[in-house]
Amino acid sequence: MQEKSKILIIGYEEYDNNMYPHTKAIIDKLGQVQKVEYFNFKQRGFLWIKKDYHIKDYIKSFASTIRLIIEAIRNLKRLSKIINDYNYVIAIDHYIYVLVSLFMCNKKTKYILWSYDIIVKKGPYYSKLWIKLILRLFPLIIQKHKYIIIQDDERFQLLKDTVNIQNQDINIFYLPVCIEDIPLQYNKRKNLRDKPLLLQCGYIGFIRNSHFFTEHYQKHYLEYNLMFHGKISENFSLLLKKIEIKPILSLDLIVPNEVYKIIDECDIGIISYMIRGDMNSFFMANACGQLCEFLRMGKPVIIMGNMNLSKLVEKYKFGIVISDIFQLKDAINKIKEDYQDYSDNAKRCFDENYIVDRYIERLHTWIIK
Repeated sequence: MQEKSKILIIGYEEYDNNMYPHTKAIIDKLGQVQKVEYFNFKQRGFLWIKKDYHIKDYIKSFASTIRLIIEAIRNLKRLSKIINDYNYVIAIDHYIYVLVSLFMCNKKTKYILWSYDIIVKKGPYYSKLWIKLILRLFPLIIQKHKYIIIQDDERFQLLKDTVNIQNQDINIFYLPVCIEDIPLQYNKRKNLRDKPLLLQCGYIGFIRNSHFFTEHYQKHYLEYNLMFHGKISENFSLLLKKIEIKPILSLDLIVPNEVYKIIDECDIGIISYMIRGDMNSFFMANACGQLCEFLRMGKPVIIMGNMNLSKLVEKYKFGIVISDIFQLKDAINKIKEDYQDYSDNAKRCFDENYIVDRYIERLHTWIIK
């Protein structure tokens, strides 16, 4: 293999054990069949100001924009010293992809977008000037390079509609969020508790409907235990101080590739999003890291909210979809009645859809062809 036949992946995280497990799994596995190197661009380009729009927020946003531009220039300078050494460049998400394609493009290199999150028109970031500029340039660049890695066709159609991609001749590789299986030597807890432990992990707050589960728990704490693991929002922290029956909180920082140990403590997983027009959070069947974590450990899942997970649940029968919190008690009891079947189905769904080894060989072939 020629030295120049290398892959460069450009992301926004440090390459270490704290990296998003899906990203790290792909880099590590791909690196076993091709020389892969990683460049940390250190930023995603997202800016946020509060909804009350005080003048101090505008000043803060303007200052953040200046810092972001300066940092981007520095990153591009660092990148310019090495990027010509690669035949294949994979950029994670819109921002990095557009900047690299604009300022680093050469005819010998194959540029690929690896799409994670889609900045949709009704999402929180779409109105920001910096993001609008990136999205305006995006369709011109993607139509030039024509290569996208994305979770599934539904998310590609959402991307297409959001940024108005006209050209149909796009070469797509569908890559669901996928991770490695747990270590063979790990002894999973298998027995269902008489009083099951429900777990919501990741970001904990109103946007994930955590308040509904907390309020339900106040009246039903004798029937199940409730646990939250992850980062708790400021507003939700205030709610937790006011309630009488406290859920179990797991706030210790745990490296992502060991989250399975926390997942193993629960009996049933919870997944819920407050969509409000943000279709990026609707199309989650192949884009939900929390789902992968629960299924990998054979944990049945209760899903609340308007997401496209119903078909997957119906096919594999690893959990129950509820439309509101009042259905939670019945869902718990139903899972308890056939717990082992739900658990086995969860692991089967993971093995057939979300284990990283299923995709590496085809992904490698697609990249280098």
